[in-house]
Amino acid sequence: MYKIDLLPSDPEQFFALQTGNYDRRELKRSYGKAIRQFKPDEHPAEFQLIRQAYERLERALRYQADNDRSEQANSAWQRLPTIPPSANSAEPASTFPNLKHDSYESQSIEQLAIANPNEAFAQLRRQPSRTPQEYYLTAVLTDFSHSDQRHPFLMELLDGLAIHSNDPGLMSLTLEYVRNEISDDELIDAICLIAERNRTPLCYALTETLWTRLVRQRPFESWSKELDSFESKLRQTSPRTRACFSIRLLHSAIWNAPRQWTHDRLTQIESNSAHLDEASQYELEFLEAIGQILEHTSPETESNAVRRHLLTLIKSHCEANEGEAIGVVVPIIAELVRDPTTFRDAFPMNHDPSIEGWVTAVQILVNELSPYTIQDEHEQRNDNQPIIRLLKELEPTVVQVLNGQERARSKYYIHPMIAWSLIGTLVGSLFTIPIALMFNTGDLGVVLCAALIVMWLVAMLLSYYRWLYPKYLKARHERMTLQWLLEGYSQFWRQRLFRLAQTTDQPIGHLLNQINHLSKATMNTNTGNTVHYFATQDAGLIIFVSLRSLL
Repeated sequence: MYKIDLLPSDPEQFFALQTGNYDRRELKRSYGKAIRQFKPDEHPAEFQLIRQAYERLERALRYQADNDRSEQANSAWQRLPTIPPSANSAEPASTFPNLKHDSYESQSIEQLAIANPNEAFAQLRRQPSRTPQEYYLTAVLTDFSHSDQRHPFLMELLDGLAIHSNDPGLMSLTLEYVRNEISDDELIDAICLIAERNRTPLCYALTETLWTRLVRQRPFESWSKELDSFESKLRQTSPRTRACFSIRLLHSAIWNAPRQWTHDRLTQIESNSAHLDEASQYELEFLEAIGQILEHTSPETESNAVRRHLLTLIKSHCEANEGEAIGVVVPIIAELVRDPTTFRDAFPMNHDPSIEGWVTAVQILVNELSPYTIQDEHEQRNDNQPIIRLLKELEPTVVQVLNGQERARSKYYIHPMIAWSLIGTLVGSLFTIPIALMFNTGDLGVVLCAALIVMWLVAMLLSYYRWLYPKYLKARHERMTLQWLLEGYSQFWRQRLFRLAQTTDQPIGHLLNQINHLSKATMNTNTGNTVHYFATQDAGLIIFVSLRSLL
């Protein structure tokens, strides 16, 4: 059980994570369990606290921020609210946090802020140095400063981050302000303000959400020019930070960007991929798969309904806040997987240059969402009987399904070899045997003719294996073998495997492993291996089973 009273002061203890000894996957898994306990529709306030805590830790891991904090720094922020009050708040004093420091000076500043906010603000501004908490106090008191500056609250927080760049409290407050208090009309102004106050790689994390909002509002060409100008002004000291920033931007930008721009960005990220953690590597692979799909189609131009809805699903996941994505995509998935026939039609068993991208994108999407939805292993249905019945039903038709292999071998290997050898030997012999008989008409001539025939036969076989077959027939042989095998699978087995998929909620890997295990246990190893091979070639089945595992 998760104790909500640990938030916002101690998110790591709330998620049951050992400080400094966890990765993004462990964090996501714990977050998924937490939001199953505090569901958004039943506990909206608690869900917001959990989401903010998750995003704070996730962003720190992604950008490799220094999370080391002393006990004193941690306790100093315990009573501070996670979300700062609006700079336009009419009653800031009523929401001011009850700071409890040990020193008399801190107590007097708090009392002065309540009694005389203007004097407290001036006194704080005159101090040669301020703690993170005092920067926050100054930001709250900007309501009384009558400043003509835009976003004075944000400017004070940015000044604090310039001095205390690793302070998690200031970072969290700034990010929440940027997320909630910047209107759409102020996006560019806010980005410029942050870039002016902080030219370090920290600026990437601070402006990430602003850029993703802006790309959905502006024409892409205008947006990319603004981005280039922004990046040119930063003091780039961390290739990893820029790569992580680009990955997050591409989640939103890839849908409208020209293919060349996407390719250039992905190439740039790949050049720094050695600096990325495992989760970022998966995100990069996910974006590459989306790029492969978008080379051939788009959500607006795709004619097939299932593929169009899948693209919409992937796009919704990319553009939603990670903590809220599951609520956006699960209803779409539930509607999609109602009819397996549509998946068989959407992904037929033929060559499609984008099919690898589809499979990779959906499987990574499922992997991203599974910590939020998949049941514990002991809770999952694990009925072996449907698989055992399936193996028995399929066994009589194994020969028919595999007939395409022998058919292709005969047509593109055996028959050409026989024809090439016989015709070549015959033609060669017709030219060489008369010449040999002109000089030797006796027994020696007969032996010589036989030797010439054998020589021509061996020569034609060697030329077939070393030249004709590898150069002209091998690729066609392999292509037609696969095509005819898949046709046999589509005709005899595919519909039955989709029926099996409707009875399970297991991920595709677990289902295939179970088929292999049961085929050995029931002495149907050959059938099980054949089913496993065809299932791994069936993009529609893989996508259908993977999506069902989320429900």
